[in-house]
Amino acid sequence: MPLQTKMLCLANSRKHKGRCVAGLLTDGSWIRPVTATQDGSLAPTMCILDIGRHVQSLDVVLANVEYPDPRPHQPENWVVADEPWKFAYARDLSEVQDFLDGVLTDEPNLFGTTTNKVPWAQIQESPPSSSLALVKVTRPVFGRNPYKPARWRARFDHHGFTYDLPITFDFDSPEDQDHRSNSNWYFTVSLGEPWEEQGSDCFKLVAGALEAPT
Repeated sequence: MPLQTKMLCLANSRKHKGRCVAGLLTDGSWIRPVTATQDGSLAPTMCILDIGRHVQSLDVVLANVEYPDPRPHQPENWVVADEPWKFAYARDLSEVQDFLDGVLTDEPNLFGTTTNKVPWAQIQESPPSSSLALVKVTRPVFGRNPYKPARWRARFDHHGFTYDLPITFDFDSPEDQDHRSNSNWYFTVSLGEPWEEQGSDCFKLVAGALEAPT
């Protein structure tokens, strides 16, 4: 029997030809609704709420899930039921900022490393306890992805280490070149699927972002 979850959405990003959605449950734990497919990606139509628009960050939604589908690189996965997601309400960042500050990741080594990826051999030997992390960063640098110029990357410092990660959500920037933000941001960092061309290593991605008021 499907289980209804209440999720604060923090990411709706690109994943191959589909989407990847993730968020926080009321107890502060992460959930990633997926399909029972090889990569778990959601069809774009599955991310449309019952009010007729796509789910976005800070939406609180009710979604039915069928069963947990933990994978070595993504332990938070739950297979979602083939039913429309219900929109409950949207929150302002100011309303949930204390909640988000309470679930920030303090570890400098995101998912066990301080680089932009986690080797597949390391995942097999010692699977990460989480593949989603919320970090609060100061004045990150946004720049064009040199490998895919139509897309963006984010460079930021986290507990003494610098990360330079691709942005996989639909990011709009007022500038068309590298620039440093004057704001603080909450970044939802996700561990991606094994990349066969890179030895099946899993790369870190910025799957969602919220600009915090200064």
